[in-house]
Amino acid sequence: MKFFKFLIVGFTLAIGIIVAIFGIKTEDDTPATGKSETIDAINISPETEQNEMQREPEVVAKVHIPILSERERAAMPPFIQAMPVKPFNRDSNHNWFRDDLELYIAYKFPYSPKSRAAYTQMAKILDRMGTDSGQTQTPRQVTLWKEEQLALKCFYDTGFTDDELEELKRIVFDSEHMREGYQMVIDKRQEIPANLAKSIVIPEDACDPILWENEVTLQEWKPEKTIK
Repeated sequence: MKFFKFLIVGFTLAIGIIVAIFGIKTEDDTPATGKSETIDAINISPETEQNEMQREPEVVAKVHIPILSERERAAMPPFIQAMPVKPFNRDSNHNWFRDDLELYIAYKFPYSPKSRAAYTQMAKILDRMGTDSGQTQTPRQVTLWKEEQLALKCFYDTGFTDDELEELKRIVFDSEHMREGYQMVIDKRQEIPANLAKSIVIPEDACDPILWENEVTLQEWKPEKTIK
């Protein structure tokens, strides 16, 4: 009887020791790989997430722009030599025009201010339509419509073709968002009252004179010589 009593006590004591040892080992080992670390790793605060969303990386231009050698670039007009070799698809010089499109047009027509102005006028309105996505009110949509008609007339009057227009659209609409945005603006025109649509009048000379003057000025521009 005593033997069984001691046996039960000893067995109970052994179980207690094993449980104690197992518990201590679990506490020591879990912090490095345990569940709590996984939760902390994915528990991003709203402020951190918002800051990450605001820090959008610069997007390299998808427009195919040839990389000129130093000799080829030196043969270009000075205003082209002053442009970035690898532009981004954003407006870094604050002239309301994407850097990649500006360089693309400059390379295409290095010695023709008139051609650059017509291409720029068309590219600018296409870019604005793509970013608008039909989200603005009716007066703004009427303005976009009129400016597009002006740009189209200037584009064709300068001697460019439908194929060149389609090529320019492919370059300007460098993302699905831009392509869809442009189509939304076109679709939005069905909601514009007829009297407002009829109020759009296109003059005989539809080319933007300010753009043309700017391009002429660029063509004649020369960098100032530094005095040593």
